[in-house]
Amino acid sequence: MDLAHVKDNHVDLYRILHIHVNDNEHLNSVTPTLINKQFRKLSLTLHPDKSNESDLNITRDRWDNLQSAYRILSEHKKEYDIWYQRTFLHSNRELLEKLEISEKAKKEKLISYDEIEKIQRYGQTLRKLVHFEIPISDWRNPSFTENTDDLNKLTETCLFRIKLVKRKEYNNEQKLNEWFRKIDIPITVQYYSENNDQREDDLVVYASARNVQTTIEILRTIENEKELHPDILEFTPAVEFEHFSFKEKVELDPSLGSIIYNSSDNPIIM
Repeated sequence: MDLAHVKDNHVDLYRILHIHVNDNEHLNSVTPTLINKQFRKLSLTLHPDKSNESDLNITRDRWDNLQSAYRILSEHKKEYDIWYQRTFLHSNRELLEKLEISEKAKKEKLISYDEIEKIQRYGQTLRKLVHFEIPISDWRNPSFTENTDDLNKLTETCLFRIKLVKRKEYNNEQKLNEWFRKIDIPITVQYYSENNDQREDDLVVYASARNVQTTIEILRTIENEKELHPDILEFTPAVEFEHFSFKEKVELDPSLGSIIYNSSDNPIIM
């Protein structure tokens, strides 16, 4: 292997001698003494008589490359260094400069208007999730409906006192709620009477509907059907039915109606 072959095949002789050259400063610091030192050091392991490599061809190639690198750098170091700087270090410097420019551009890149819009829409979505009490994990497919499973704020208004035939399963709140749903009575158990232990044949439970409209519908069902289920001995509202009944229709004052609807042509009828 001669100098021409090295240049044509882009052979890094310093790498063969295990000398790391990253820039011009490193290249200029490589002395003939260091080259000679590395050659003698590697000869101890790469010489055919001392190598542990079982493949003789590999051993011979490594030894030949080491000898060639040492000889060329000993005889043509100045010429090789000029070529090395232009071939390896120049390209490395260009890559580093491109990398630095790219990293700098990323840091200095301003957020575009489109990205700001996306961030704003995302913030609006999060606010809606909080308002409608939807888990954040559902943010990609939100369904903006209010949560009706929470405790009714008008629990006392929508409360019923229910006397049931005494059965073991009715003492379990979860099972009792499931039973109410099964017989189409949309109520949720709030608490049991403290006197149930003293009752032999029945028990009393207090349950509420989820809102006033549902309460009215249940009351109408009671009025029409009289009996909801054989196991329900009594089903009475905590608030008298008359409080939900408006026998007379009164037209709302036009001035008040215009404030509410922003139109005097759309009055509220009570």
